[in-house]
Amino acid sequence: AAAALATCFVLALALAARRRAAAKTAPSPPLVRVPGLPVIGNAHQLGDPSRLMVQAEEWAREHGGSGAFEFNLPGQRFVVACSADAIDELMRQRPYALQRARAAARTLPGFEGLFQSEGASFRLNKRIVAPAFNHAHLPDFIPTLNAVSSRLVDKWLRQADASPDTPITIGRDLHSFAADTISLIAFGVDFDSLGSPCAEERDLETLFAVMQNRALADSCFPYWRWLPFGGYLDGGAQTMNRLERWMNREIDRYE
Repeated sequence: AAAALATCFVLALALAARRRAAAKTAPSPPLVRVPGLPVIGNAHQLGDPSRLMVQAEEWAREHGGSGAFEFNLPGQRFVVACSADAIDELMRQRPYALQRARAAARTLPGFEGLFQSEGASFRLNKRIVAPAFNHAHLPDFIPTLNAVSSRLVDKWLRQADASPDTPITIGRDLHSFAADTISLIAFGVDFDSLGSPCAEERDLETLFAVMQNRALADSCFPYWRWLPFGGYLDGGAQTMNRLERWMNREIDRYE
């Protein structure tokens, strides 16, 4: 009897362990997919690639009830996280367990660095800049962040006072806010692009648009890699050259 009870106990433990393992490896429920067409997916709904973020927000309101959804462009599947919990979970896995698509790193050949790095490469590049961003130095950044944040708030307040019923388009302003903050902290240069766009800030905006368009086109026709002088067709190479000259001038200024 004791042997039979022991056998039953062992079998029960084995069955429980198997169920726990099956629960861990069970496939996740399929994501809601934005309805599209064969081959081209949702490209016809997107239209202008510069509308990607706006279109993703519209799709999120319609299809993102579960916290995530997916859409397709020719040759590529995109998963969009649109809830705080889903985004937090993804960010905890970056940039080691979860990495960006390799297409992102191929958009600007020769522009490798911390912002393009993933996995082991990120760990190596991080060592270069990590000392400047440790906790001891963070208080030094507060006056800069306060100054740029005040400019942004003041600009929005002026726009709201001038046209109370007109929605404020914040996308361009947030880009300028980021450019002004980074230029002040990293280079000690004040773009003040929230007041009036400068050439360098416009080049950064162009560069980000080029990167987005190239990432979307990578699986279909990566013209900037396949064609002679293909990098100049969308203005990417010219913009990179101007920004590189500007950065070299700023570095020389400190030497």
